[in-house]
Amino acid sequence: MDDKNKQASSAAASQASATTSQASEAVSETASNAADKNAAAAKQQQKNQAIESETPDQMIKHLSKRNDDYVFRLRKALQEGGMSAAEEEKTVNELLPDILKAQHQGHPANQLYGSPLKKADDILHAPVPEKQTPYWQLVIDNTLLFFGLFTAFYGIMDLVAKNSTSQQGTGIVSTIVISIAVGFMMAYSTMWANNRGKHTRPIWQMLLMFVGVFLVLLVVIGLMSHLPASFNPNPSGMVYIVLAVITFGVRFFFKRYYHIKGTIF
Repeated sequence: MDDKNKQASSAAASQASATTSQASEAVSETASNAADKNAAAAKQQQKNQAIESETPDQMIKHLSKRNDDYVFRLRKALQEGGMSAAEEEKTVNELLPDILKAQHQGHPANQLYGSPLKKADDILHAPVPEKQTPYWQLVIDNTLLFFGLFTAFYGIMDLVAKNSTSQQGTGIVSTIVISIAVGFMMAYSTMWANNRGKHTRPIWQMLLMFVGVFLVLLVVIGLMSHLPASFNPNPSGMVYIVLAVITFGVRFFFKRYYHIKGTIF
């Protein structure tokens, strides 16, 4: 009985030892594989850094025959597509590092970009990124817009209200200051709401923003109403109409000159 227990204990110990050994070998193999991958990644990174430090002429010399032919046909397709020699050379030089990096990994350029004709077509007809209007241009555009709207409104109201003994409008200085304030606030709120193309703001944040802009505008209007008449003259309705026409004309040419898009009409 004792011999059987000893044999069972010995078998269990042997099995445990074998299991431990297998686990140790598995861990060693995993560690070895990870080390190999890290070494390969480090080696590839060194190659990439070496490629990026080379001049375009050096890169061309290192191209395989297949990739060299690809670059030749790509140059030809770009020139036939109307690209100038200087632009063509600059464009191809920007592609050379990626072509060489892919080449070292066993991927020719046609796998990376498709055929030379397709790549040339992609380059020649690449979508033009939408121009972001600078903040100062948005301010001027909105200021001119609202000054034109205010003066047009005051002028029309003054001409329509023939029986009124008082002129319409808040005064020319008040109108200018309010228009500038609205111009700044509208430009800022537009940029803030769109976050300059990064992502759209949540609706509740946008509502709070516009409520804040409206309250600030009320404060500005309230302050302007206390200006003395000698400092803030109120022109006739016809003068307001003339100012509105001039303002809208200036805004039209301003938008056309700077190619401003995406603003209020």
